[in-house]
Amino acid sequence: MIPENSGISYRYLSKIYDTCKSSFWENYSRFLNPYFQGEKKSVLDLGCGTGLAIDYLNCEPKDYKGVDYSTEMLEVARKKFPDHQFYTKSILEVNFSQQFDFVLAAFDTLNHFLNPADWKKVFGIASNHLAPSGLFIFDVFSTYDQEMNWPDQLNMTESENWVYIQRSAYDHKSKIGSITNTIFQKRASHWLRLDDTISKISLPTPDILILLAEAGLSCLEIVDLETGERPIGTTATLVFVCKKSNELPTYADR
Repeated sequence: MIPENSGISYRYLSKIYDTCKSSFWENYSRFLNPYFQGEKKSVLDLGCGTGLAIDYLNCEPKDYKGVDYSTEMLEVARKKFPDHQFYTKSILEVNFSQQFDFVLAAFDTLNHFLNPADWKKVFGIASNHLAPSGLFIFDVFSTYDQEMNWPDQLNMTESENWVYIQRSAYDHKSKIGSITNTIFQKRASHWLRLDDTISKISLPTPDILILLAEAGLSCLEIVDLETGERPIGTTATLVFVCKKSNELPTYADR
């Protein structure tokens, strides 16, 4: 998912997005696939980007709706999956009449919202769109990851025609992290450079659980994405599995 306040040219980032984010989806799909066994499940994909979930979860066109703010990312998605349904809108404006077996918010979609009230609103939207036995599954990077791993971190991905550099930082006073994206795109005999800085936050797990409860959701499970086990203090990415409240014992009850 690309944040709705980003100024970076999606025209360039959308072309390299699948290459840069495929490793995340390899881990994520291993976690999700057991939930997708048996009969086909309907999916609402919040912050769908280029539609990578369709590839990794084998979502059928009639069972899938994807939502993203970026027209450029959805242009790529529609070319890849012309029979699937994609909607260009803010996640905060989602209001379908349909309910789904799964609502997904993958690849730190929630972390892009800097106001916790927006997290709660997304949780409420997810709850409203869940079928009675449906699951809301989302991931966030942890406060540990942002506070300890982000400062002065640099990642680079490259191919023959582009170089993508991410540099991260963290402000301990405001508790806001930032990622500076730099893309070098080869254009004939020269290279075009684009820069953009994205702000993100994380919330402590107890705060997330409170917001989920206030939105009518119960957390059934929290998992470390890398290990597939219960998270520990140094876990970087947390995956939450939720249902509508009062249907099953909650994470806090275990």
